[in-house]
Amino acid sequence: MEEKPEPGLLIQTIELPEQVNPRELTQSDALSIVVSCMPDDYTLENIQIEDNELPARLILTERLKKSETQDMEIAQAPPDVPKKKRKRLLDRIRKRE
Repeated sequence: MEEKPEPGLLIQTIELPEQVNPRELTQSDALSIVVSCMPDDYTLENIQIEDNELPARLILTERLKKSETQDMEIAQAPPDVPKKKRKRLLDRIRKRE
């Protein structure tokens, strides 16, 4: 299950099979589960283990990478009007006269 409580933040809930105890997972097993579920453009911020009820769950909190958020902000901003080109053009025309 995925939630996006705010822009740039993603919370994923991963249910593990009932026979798997998350506290007994090896580090490499836990890492492979986390990496396989994470999108490429997010970085891991926090991991929580909920094993109070069956099946156990891993809750991953992920944040959008800085470059991705900056790209989104740049895409939303209107492009600046280039004024130097016009000035250069006017200078060239004046030199010709």
